[in-house]
Amino acid sequence: MNIRTTGFTLIEILVSVGIISILAAVLYANFGSAREDANNKTVQASIKETQLALELYKAQFGEYPPVTTESGLPGGCVVSGSGVSTANSRNCGAFEYIDGLTPDFIAKLPDEEDSGNENCTFQYQVDSANGSWYKLTGVNCHAGAATAADGIDYDSDFARCPTSCASCTSSNINPATAAFYESYAVYSAGGECR
Repeated sequence: MNIRTTGFTLIEILVSVGIISILAAVLYANFGSAREDANNKTVQASIKETQLALELYKAQFGEYPPVTTESGLPGGCVVSGSGVSTANSRNCGAFEYIDGLTPDFIAKLPDEEDSGNENCTFQYQVDSANGSWYKLTGVNCHAGAATAADGIDYDSDFARCPTSCASCTSSNINPATAAFYESYAVYSAGGECR
């Protein structure tokens, strides 16, 4: 009596698992860049929303909001000097780095957790004398840029320093450095060259 069993041999199973693994690796590589693009778009949208909120704040109060004035701020959260106050989102921890903007003008400030770049931090600068200008920069927030050609350039709406600024040759705003091509910025008149 001949009994025939049906099923897969060990070799057939190993070949199938190998093919599936190769396909999964190829798909992961292709979707990895899509995930970076989605993170970059999220950060850009968040910065644009904050720009609108800053303009609404100025329309109501006649000046841009100051950096956070909370008591007990961690070190490095707020730095002032030369007529400029600067707040750094990463150093501020749980504190809102722009004072008075949430929740009346925007639900949430841009957050480095939205970025696909682990070095991302948001920096808000404002004229400390009278709040006449501001600059909001997502420093190192553009993910997936290995070279300047892959990132933000002078002609972008989010350029950290536009071509009209002679000061764009310093090391932190030079288009050849990662600090420039991995960063997004929005600003008011007077804040663009900071």
